[in-house]
Amino acid sequence: MGPKTEFAGIEKLKSAERPQPDAHPPIECRWISCDSSKFLLYTTESCSSSMDVAWRLSNERSFPDWASVLSATQFSGRGQFGRTWKSPPGNVYGTVRIPRLGPAWSDLQPLLLAETVRGLLENLGLPAAIKWPNDLIVDGKKVGGILLETRSDIVMAGLGLNLSSAPQPHDLRHPLAQPAGYLGEFGVWCTPMEIWVSFIHEAHRLIQHLHLLGDPERFVDSLTPRLAYIGESILLDAYAEGRQPALYLGVDAGGAIKVLTSEGERIFRSGSIYPMMQRHKGN
Repeated sequence: MGPKTEFAGIEKLKSAERPQPDAHPPIECRWISCDSSKFLLYTTESCSSSMDVAWRLSNERSFPDWASVLSATQFSGRGQFGRTWKSPPGNVYGTVRIPRLGPAWSDLQPLLLAETVRGLLENLGLPAAIKWPNDLIVDGKKVGGILLETRSDIVMAGLGLNLSSAPQPHDLRHPLAQPAGYLGEFGVWCTPMEIWVSFIHEAHRLIQHLHLLGDPERFVDSLTPRLAYIGESILLDAYAEGRQPALYLGVDAGGAIKVLTSEGERIFRSGSIYPMMQRHKGN
């Protein structure tokens, strides 16, 4: 792993002067040639978020499926549900345009991409698990996450992955948030470029060969042993229905979580889960 590029490790970039909050994300991205990649790859220094830049590129110039943006830092990075994503230099902040999948697979896209990252981490010697619906966990710590945004027929997938640093406990917005970790603390050191190019290629390979996975139910069955906290007691935050203890049963073929609550077996298509051992941190 480690493509040769005309662009040295992106973590060595110095952040540009922070733009004003109401400024447009910079469009002066730099296309780079990468002899192990056949996909358009843009890089930028400081920006609001790689997702913002990808949408602007998509609106203003050719940005086909599998074109991507890799940013050195972000000053308005976001995660699931618009949560702030801390973005110091040295980590992966990337967005790629992916094909819109058919109805049978569309709701599984976050899990498909999370499984791609999990496989990359496993190849690096890190046994990772997927925390439903889109986070990556190593040794009980969140090291990354997937964010999908869709407009019309265009789907953008963002990846945030902690390589050289992670948010401190006081930076975590949610009182029950998973502790954060980074690959370096587990003895794995990679550049953002190395990880990003590998992610693009593996995601492309997986999505181009969905037929090898069989139907969605078969994919979910293969994914089940790789889910964090499967078969354990969890605290489910079902948002409108509030937080409730539950037994984590698995995920259905549509990507929804299956749990056993005091009301019996139920399915939720959105929400957050927390290991029960963290319950004492909040109500």
